[in-house]
Amino acid sequence: MKKRKTIKGVNISWPEFAGLALAALILYFIYKEIQKTRGGETEREAEDEVKKRELSYPDGTYHQLADQLFQAFNPNWTGLGTDDDEVFRILNLLKTPSDWFKLVSVYGDKANPLGGHGTLTEWLTSELTSSQMQKASEILQNINVTI
Repeated sequence: MKKRKTIKGVNISWPEFAGLALAALILYFIYKEIQKTRGGETEREAEDEVKKRELSYPDGTYHQLADQLFQAFNPNWTGLGTDDDEVFRILNLLKTPSDWFKLVSVYGDKANPLGGHGTLTEWLTSELTSSQMQKASEILQNINVTI
């Protein structure tokens, strides 16, 4: 007789469990790929959206802002907590869609101290609560950017 695992009262065999886990993993990676390409916010697509004449700051400023955002997402380098006021302050500095796309491009795909990595949009989504994400979206809507 095959061994079956009971999960909250549901009998499931190990092959069935492994199949479900594999399906969930595949769906997760599909979801992550969709998130990466949503809204033209991959690094390369963001760079393509930048209109140099519409940039509000010199290139170095976007690098500073990207570093400041990374620090805001990791205020104590443990990967725990986010300085959301700093995130909103930086987003409010953006004046044009090109500013956003340049910042996304410069931010790139940063590693998380607890493992994993992500684009600026992925960091925002993972680090902000739903109400904070709504606030970030509203700030960016002021410059005609939708995330």
